Amino acid sequence: MAKSKPLYRVLICMLLISSLSAVSHGQELLRNGSFEGLTPIYGAIPEGWAACGGEGNSPDVQPISSDRGAEDGEAYIGLISRVRTPNNQALEGSVESVYQQLPDSLIQGAEYVLTFYLMYDSTHKPSTPLPIGTSTLHIYLGKNACDDYRVIWESPIIDHHSWELYTVRFIADCGDSFLKLESGFGDTLRHDLNYIMIDDISLRSVKPNLSSDRIDCDQVVTEYPDSTAYIPKSCVLYLPNAFSPNGDDTNPLLLAYPDCNIIRYAMKVFDRWGNMVFESSNEYIGWDGTVHGKEAEEGIYYYVVQVDYFDTKGDKRHLRRGSNLNLIR
Repeated sequence: MAKSKPLYRVLICMLLISSLSAVSHGQELLRNGSFEGLTPIYGAIPEGWAACGGEGNSPDVQPISSDRGAEDGEAYIGLISRVRTPNNQALEGSVESVYQQLPDSLIQGAEYVLTFYLMYDSTHKPSTPLPIGTSTLHIYLGKNACDDYRVIWESPIIDHHSWELYTVRFIADCGDSFLKLESGFGDTLRHDLNYIMIDDISLRSVKPNLSSDRIDCDQVVTEYPDSTAYIPKSCVLYLPNAFSPNGDDTNPLLLAYPDCNIIRYAMKVFDRWGNMVFESSNEYIGWDGTVHGKEAEEGIYYYVVQVDYFDTKGDKRHLRRGSNLNLIR
């Protein structure tokens, strides 16, 4: 007969397991992280969540336009970014978001962890029948609903077709009491809409603030520091000043290289007399140095590139650049 362990040892083991579990998992700080409570429907917002106002912010409770099941429970949320909207250009550049006010403001200086699942469905059929592509996700914390947000994470382009787990750790700031999930832009050149699917999001404390010099957040009146500001990204556009379409596969095409989320692209090449010899509306289609199927003369040309693009706030911007070009054979 096996000798039984003393009761106090069993109790100590149970307490240790409970303590370790509390440290590693903590108390759940979000309501309805599985986005349940509604039959899948367009433009709906699950219980516990809200959407910032404005036309076009209409998240979808899925699955309704996708046949992919939820990672957890019966439903999940889908957010869209509108690159181009031919029937309503006022919506171009708009993004969808959901947010919720946390039951308690996060403790300044304490460490928290967010876990969530993301996915992309290339067969998704949106309510507006436009070409749809991959998206990104931005996560924010703020002091008020729909404003004063600071970004704590920006995803890469989400292009995987099954649920994958993501983990984000961060240190809380004073007054962090609203959490927002917002779609970003991914494949903007080929698609009019960008879409992302989110499920089973969880927010937990993993490390308290034990510092003796804690800030009294009740006395803090300053806004978030400039280092957390969301700064619009300029479009970087590289224009070569020479190319050699002579069949040796070295610089055979004239291509411009924009580094930004492009909505529209246009290149026009002119000869020395101002005649247009080439144009393209695709950044991957460049001039091969021919005019009407014949080799263009060596010499100086001039070309102009124009792009419409979105900055990181989703505002539409325009850039026009021109350069002299030396065609060498």
